[in-house]
Amino acid sequence: VAISCPFGGDHRQGLVYIYNGYFEGLREKPSQVIVGQWAAGAFPASFGFALRGAQDLDMNGYPDLIVGAFGVNKAVLYRSRPIVTTSASLVVSPTMINPEEKTCLITNGNSSVPVSCVNLSYCISADGKHLPANLDFQVEVQLDSHKQKGVVKRALFLDSQQPLFQKTVRVRHGERLCNHTKIYIRDEKEFRDKLSSIFVALNFSLDPKAATDSRGLRPILNYQTTNVIEQKVQILLDCGEDNVCVPDLKLAVHR
Repeated sequence: VAISCPFGGDHRQGLVYIYNGYFEGLREKPSQVIVGQWAAGAFPASFGFALRGAQDLDMNGYPDLIVGAFGVNKAVLYRSRPIVTTSASLVVSPTMINPEEKTCLITNGNSSVPVSCVNLSYCISADGKHLPANLDFQVEVQLDSHKQKGVVKRALFLDSQQPLFQKTVRVRHGERLCNHTKIYIRDEKEFRDKLSSIFVALNFSLDPKAATDSRGLRPILNYQTTNVIEQKVQILLDCGEDNVCVPDLKLAVHR
């Protein structure tokens, strides 16, 4: 639903609010706010004085919106971009990593070093109406993502020995693409924090450099898309069945 406010905005340039509906009615916050392009003078531009929607002017399968600005004798056409509904998953297995079980190898110079590793996989699917056959996504997977910059990352990718994975992937419309790899933890001598969880974060977005369609538009993610997914890995500790270490500090003062 488009709702106009011809004298709205900090400088009375006029506003148009776009609200999305759901099964209970309209959502409380607008998904988009369109701001007028002309400064208010003695006679305000009145951007939003008239609205006309429910017409697909560029024939891309989505309704467009015309906004009239009475005060400047103009109208603006806003074209709707194709909407991509995306589903993504991130799986780390197992979620408990035992530093004593070193089943993977990394190359260090001319030698191979055994390390403790677990499996990591992510999947992305893309669907929607009137979309191109292929959609390009920028994918980023960050290991130990809760650690601040400059702090040693406890987990690394097995193939690159880096804590960050970045890739542009192409997903066919209506299909699901998966990628499988392994991550490992550094030698225990290289870090001190063995208690806190190692968070793994998957972040994805549509490639902004992807080619436009025949109408000059690029698809856009559904505004409700959750494009950041987190999982966590625990380091197995010698702290009993629950793997929770409880410090038992005692202070003695002698005079």
